[in-house]
Amino acid sequence: MIGSRVRLVGTTLDGMLVGKSSYIDRMDRFTVRYMDAVGSPQEREFTASEISFDGREALDNVVDFRRVG
Repeated sequence: MIGSRVRLVGTTLDGMLVGKSSYIDRMDRFTVRYMDAVGSPQEREFTASEISFDGREALDNVVDFRRVG
């Protein structure tokens, strides 16, 4: 997942996924580097619902490896 190309949902912008943070008390956040509409480099955190991998939502691309039991 890290290093993947992503699309910012609702825009024509795409970027590179450079990080992910997970905390018990909040939604996962994904750090994306991209060029904004005027060509300026940006790095920002997005929720899973705000990015897409090859047309698939980020939530559909996460495998949960936590143990149950």
